[in-house]
Amino acid sequence: MFEPLQQPAARPRLRVSAYIPCYNAERTIGQAIASLFAQWRKPDEVMVVDDGSTDRSLNIALTYPVKVWRHKGNRGLAAARNTALHGASGDLIASIDADCFAEPRWLGRLVKRIEADSAVIGAGGATVEEHQRSLADRWRAQHLRQHLGSTPLDNVEFLFGANTVFRRASLLAIGGYNASLRTNGEDRDLCRRLLERHRQSRLLYDPKAVVQHLREDTIGSVIETKWRYLHFPAGVLHPYDDRVDALRRTADLMGQLWRKDLMSDVQARRVDLAGITLMALTAIPVFQFRAYRRRRRELRQAQAPAATPKSY
Repeated sequence: MFEPLQQPAARPRLRVSAYIPCYNAERTIGQAIASLFAQWRKPDEVMVVDDGSTDRSLNIALTYPVKVWRHKGNRGLAAARNTALHGASGDLIASIDADCFAEPRWLGRLVKRIEADSAVIGAGGATVEEHQRSLADRWRAQHLRQHLGSTPLDNVEFLFGANTVFRRASLLAIGGYNASLRTNGEDRDLCRRLLERHRQSRLLYDPKAVVQHLREDTIGSVIETKWRYLHFPAGVLHPYDDRVDALRRTADLMGQLWRKDLMSDVQARRVDLAGITLMALTAIPVFQFRAYRRRRRELRQAQAPAATPKSY
């Protein structure tokens, strides 16, 4: 007598909640939402978190069959992500930014990788620049890349926030995103805490899970974005203690920009991009000085004695 072969149990299909954090993105929010509904692997719910927009973003989002959460004021990207995390119902939570467009295979590729391996708690893909006509946009594509190259990676330390799928329970277990970081560094900080908490788990990178970035910059805006990228989260989690500390950190940021960005421009003979990099080098001390002054003002306000009522 032969016993029938036992078929391996099929892995359960995980429910997926997809969301878009949005702040003043009326130009692109419709495209972002439409791209989620066009996925080959359909999300089980689509959410938009409007972070206090003052343009038509909210009205545009309401024309789609999505769940909308609205902050009364602007609380920052990290807070918007937490609102989606706690409002979602899925096992997995997927995200693109409001100035992005997910290609049709994006969600299916990342979800498939997570469903196939219980040790995988998150997966991300390549966010590529759609617009590279202007000098500022070409500089962003080179020096503010949001991808890890063209090779799949099975164990990475960091996933870019505009292109991710996570196990929702894993994010809830670490308390979600650090809202104090507001708009920069919240993704890197989250990945670090995730891997510290779930030491046997992994984050994956799939370069074929593509999200198009629809942003367009000016030279001024791209330089400020670069400074924010370098400044956060250390400048928020560990504010400047004194003038010497501020000068040391400023020198460190300028050194990073010199070694990684300017030298790569020079070696590749990107003369036009090197010009913006030099402008960024001169702008960083200004941004740092402003951040230092804000920090000193906050300290003085915190140390000021409370006013005592006068008796008459």
